[in-house]
Amino acid sequence: MRALQKIALGICLFFSMLLLATKSTAQIKAAFTANKNTFSCSTERVYFSDNSTGSPTSWLWNFGDQSVSETASPNHQYTKPGRYTVSLIVKNVLQQADTAVTTVVVLGPTVQYTKTIDTTCSTVNIKFSSKATGLGPLTYSWDFGDGKTSTSLNSSVTHAYKGASNYLVSLVVKDTSGCSAKAGEALAFGCVAPVLSSAPNTLTASRECTDQFGWTNYYADNNTPANIKDDILLLSLRKNGNNIGKVADGTFQVKVAATEKAGTSQAILLNAPAISNPSGYYVMNRYWAVNPTTQPTSAVGVRFYFNNQDVADINGSYPSHDAEFQQLIFYKTKDGNPDPSTSLKGVTDINSIFPGSDADENNWTYTYIGAGSHAAEFTVTNLSGGGGGGITQNNQALPVKLISFTGKPESGGVKLNWTVASEVSLERYDVEASEDGKTFTPIGNVKARGSLTITSNYNFNDQKVKAKKVRYYKLVMVDKDGKKSSSEVIKIALADIGYGVSVYPVPANNYLTIVPKNIINKAVTAEVYNSLGLKVLHINKTASANTIQLNTSSLPNGRYRTIIFTNNEKIGEANFIIVR
Repeated sequence: MRALQKIALGICLFFSMLLLATKSTAQIKAAFTANKNTFSCSTERVYFSDNSTGSPTSWLWNFGDQSVSETASPNHQYTKPGRYTVSLIVKNVLQQADTAVTTVVVLGPTVQYTKTIDTTCSTVNIKFSSKATGLGPLTYSWDFGDGKTSTSLNSSVTHAYKGASNYLVSLVVKDTSGCSAKAGEALAFGCVAPVLSSAPNTLTASRECTDQFGWTNYYADNNTPANIKDDILLLSLRKNGNNIGKVADGTFQVKVAATEKAGTSQAILLNAPAISNPSGYYVMNRYWAVNPTTQPTSAVGVRFYFNNQDVADINGSYPSHDAEFQQLIFYKTKDGNPDPSTSLKGVTDINSIFPGSDADENNWTYTYIGAGSHAAEFTVTNLSGGGGGGITQNNQALPVKLISFTGKPESGGVKLNWTVASEVSLERYDVEASEDGKTFTPIGNVKARGSLTITSNYNFNDQKVKAKKVRYYKLVMVDKDGKKSSSEVIKIALADIGYGVSVYPVPANNYLTIVPKNIINKAVTAEVYNSLGLKVLHINKTASANTIQLNTSSLPNGRYRTIIFTNNEKIGEANFIIVR
């Protein structure tokens, strides 16, 4: 009897499933709507609403731009104008499917431009020509990256740059409907790298260029006068209205030389009578000389360039403690030979220039140049020559010995680490940051522990680095008497790196799990690019338990990069490989 009951129950279940399948086939119907089908700008978001019937349990959207979504009613933003075919595939619990299709049209301008560079000695003239399209007439708004802007209806514009440097150029094109598109680039020309002291050499300036700040920069053309990109910066002078002459005059000369010991980690020892110091004066293997056509009648600014190797040369011979570059004492001669390897032959008048807060005849100030190079800035009233920084036994050690100062991107910010020894009377460490390596702003401080003997490790987290490509940092060490000293500036690149995003498994196969930090239950967008830089996947999801799972079964074997966004803001990226 029980056996017959089981058979009857099985027959009932079979016909019930068959009936359900029949009804599902008849009822599953894909349908959706968009908030509108024609959009004026690519900056507008398209909101899709699922209207499917038949109790769908899964949704697969294809937005027509290589982007997909698995949410029921997603929203999407197209990155450029175009006509896009949008499809939705819905499935029910029995994996029965149906498809609906519509078209979305996105209007608005597109933007691109070209440039032609015409270089002269004092300026660089660049002609920008735009090839933007859109509902005209178009308005072209340029930001040239040097504080100058231009807005007009002309698609071409010429701008003159003063001085070799780096500039962030951007163009915003706006059409008559108010829609806009933007393009830009980092523009660099000329060479601002000072002469290195890795080997003995003597270089003479062959051209000069005055920048927008009034500094005349003197370059050696590296025996390629037609190419300024490999020129070497020797010295900079702020003439302040003095007619001291020009390189082209034939009677004016700027020379910078590195002596025989350059790059050997050995300093030059100068003693009395040139330097009135019985303990000796250990100087770097570099000096400068200027022969003006006419001597100035007022103070002239000088920027003398040096690098880490120059300081290493001093410390290789100095018998007491290692010198920090901000401790150095520079010298200026009025007569004789400024070459320290000749013991300043013929020099009878010498002026020592000490570190200070303002640049003048007796004090120099520090400027970071980049790539481990630095500048000492001071003033002179007589142009002749001078020498690289040095240190004497009378130089007191800094209140702290900085062993290392490093940083790395971490968890959406930058983590700075430094190690010190012998914190003699030190009060605190001020952390300063900059976007250009020149103008620094305090962002926080760390109290010193005051250890006299042991090594101490410190760290500081900078979380205000979003949408930045590069960040510069330096430490200002403040002792209890208010005296300050600065570390070398470090540069942290923030582009093309992940901000706390990890992926697994590695290598991936049909699925990839992404683990970004601090986005639990937030709506996120994941984009996947192949090794050619083409976007091959676009997913909108809610991060459940701080993870995002991507179906990568449609992607072939190879190398890929995924970028994660939330609220249109990039929060991280990671590289991965698919191997099956």
